[in-house]
Amino acid sequence: MPLWRPTSDSLPPVSNDDETRRLIESQDGASPITTDDGFVFFFEGDADDVELVIMEDRFPPVEGMSKLAGSNIWQVPVVAPSDSLIEYKFAVTRGGRKRTILDPTNPQRAKDPFGSNSVATGRHYEAPAWVRADPPRATISELTVESEVWEEPRAHWVLEPPGYTNGAAGALLVLHDGSDYLDYASFEQCLSALCQAGRIDPPLVLLHQPAHRNSEYPDNERHISHVLDELLPALASEHSFAQVVAGGASLGGVASISLAYRRPGAIDSLMLQSASLVQALGGPFRRGRVLAPATRLTSEILADPGALPERIAISCGTFDGLVEDHRVVVPQLAQQVPKLSYTEVNAGHHWLCWRDRLEADLLSVLAG
Repeated sequence: MPLWRPTSDSLPPVSNDDETRRLIESQDGASPITTDDGFVFFFEGDADDVELVIMEDRFPPVEGMSKLAGSNIWQVPVVAPSDSLIEYKFAVTRGGRKRTILDPTNPQRAKDPFGSNSVATGRHYEAPAWVRADPPRATISELTVESEVWEEPRAHWVLEPPGYTNGAAGALLVLHDGSDYLDYASFEQCLSALCQAGRIDPPLVLLHQPAHRNSEYPDNERHISHVLDELLPALASEHSFAQVVAGGASLGGVASISLAYRRPGAIDSLMLQSASLVQALGGPFRRGRVLAPATRLTSEILADPGALPERIAISCGTFDGLVEDHRVVVPQLAQQVPKLSYTEVNAGHHWLCWRDRLEADLLSVLAG
């Protein structure tokens, strides 16, 4: 699938200022307006200049916002697939000072460890049905291990979803960045809904929390040893599990696949969401200091993927800076991994994209 780009005949059906005003009035001044071919973003307020800042790695360049005649309304049409999910902000300049702000008329927000963005969803975008569900809550407890690997205590969390029975030899899911999955991707709600509906057997979940993520997650032998030689035995002393699934997003995906690749047979399935499996360094999405270990790991895996589990679920956004790497790496892995699934969605490298893929990705590695 080629990287999405707008075509010359894909233009939003907004042709003049009067029509834009009518559209704004029709939805009570809430931005953005959705069209069959994208959006019309607008900002109302006194300003010397307003820019739309699309918070996506590979979204095509957007033209500057223009002011509607005789008003303080700034607008810009944006072409995008009708099922897109886009995070954005406005950069507003007043009196020579530029401030980046959330869209004051759009209540949709996305949170992440760095703050919040406004969210635009296309006319045909559908949030997962489980987002509206209200399943029973999971039980979450702390697991602290005196780590010889890290030479200090390390605290993580253990999640038991509704219906989980200790003693039943089910699955253990090692979820990297576990607290972020809880806070920003509604992981507990998704897993509980799947368990309540009987679509998966309730797994035990280790919510892994790194102390220094950028150095620990990209193919770090100490991380591998901490998880497999310290955390899993600690869990096995109190819980029964017959298979181990590892998962994560971005660098968490690298941490997951490194567990499986460096210790063949230790991991039975993988869930990789926008994993940072880059082929080469350079450019805005391949920073050397952080991703150099991931690049070496990717090269080794492509040369000999035979040590990987036979079941892997991979997903990535079409606006993600890593999508082109995925389109090279995944077909090569698929030649050696018999049960590999790969899905792209029209979103970017962010937690809402990973939230929307959770149901399908969890089912791929936990059902059956």
